[in-house]
Amino acid sequence: MKLKLRALVVIALALALLGPRVTGAAATAQEEQILPATILYAAAGQTGYPEIHLMRENGDHFARLTYYKGEDLSPVWSPDGERVAFIRDSDPRPPKVAGDILQDLRANYDLYLMAADGSNVVRLTQEQTAEDSPQWSPDGSSIAYISGHGENSDNFDVFVMDLDSGESRNITDDPADDYDPSWSPDGSTLAFYSRYRPCDEPCDPSQTDIYTIPAAGGEPTLLTGPEFDDIDPTWSPDGTRIFFSRAACCQFDLWSMEADGSDAVRLTRTRKADEGNISWSTGTDRFVFERATGHRSSIWMMDLGSGTGTRLTPKRQFAFTADWR
Repeated sequence: MKLKLRALVVIALALALLGPRVTGAAATAQEEQILPATILYAAAGQTGYPEIHLMRENGDHFARLTYYKGEDLSPVWSPDGERVAFIRDSDPRPPKVAGDILQDLRANYDLYLMAADGSNVVRLTQEQTAEDSPQWSPDGSSIAYISGHGENSDNFDVFVMDLDSGESRNITDDPADDYDPSWSPDGSTLAFYSRYRPCDEPCDPSQTDIYTIPAAGGEPTLLTGPEFDDIDPTWSPDGTRIFFSRAACCQFDLWSMEADGSDAVRLTRTRKADEGNISWSTGTDRFVFERATGHRSSIWMMDLGSGTGTRLTPKRQFAFTADWR
């Protein structure tokens, strides 16, 4: 059954690339309406497990890519669009209640690769702790991720895996959990967020701040102050700003700041919802993000120029961690 379903996905992808065989003015009109399927996301399926899907930028569902009897999460495109890195629970357990699946980082989640059509799945890590938050380097040679298998195995650090050798380097090494690495467009720097703050600073053990660190390792630079919780950093395509989520009051809204932490600007004021996990469309000023209310989460698109947001996934679907190329 799995092989048959995968074959159908491959056929569907091929048909979408070829398009319908229509000629003349009708062909021109139809070609204008066909949008490429370029947005990956995870969504809870009928089995209760999250699966990886592909949709068009207008929200039309295109294909389900994974059929694993367990959790598949955090899909991200390779820079050339030919492969997808993602997280899979290598020791699947009974499905969880929607809303809990994002936080169980002590399970045996591993880093995997697959082809863009869902075939050729390859496991990259074999640790008995969790990996999460994969992000490709701009040149496609490495993947940054978080793991609890370093020297500080009681907390999560940022690692970078070289795909040719399969070797991983421990980039951060501090006594707090570090999350969500994001590459600068030139590949020289990683942004991440952490609960770590030097002891000579005002300390709140529950607070999260955004840092940058050289991609080769080194000393982290603190970008945000002690006033708010700041999470989910993502570089702008030109590398001049970092977009992130900030809990300035009661929920997380979208913000941006200069790459040195200055000039913080609030982008959204959404009531009773948390927003985060931005992913940019290549060569545009549009991005997708996640909006969560209670035990529901949806994928939205924002046009930065107009400031307008559009829901892409259905209200009743639990969808999260989108990646756009």
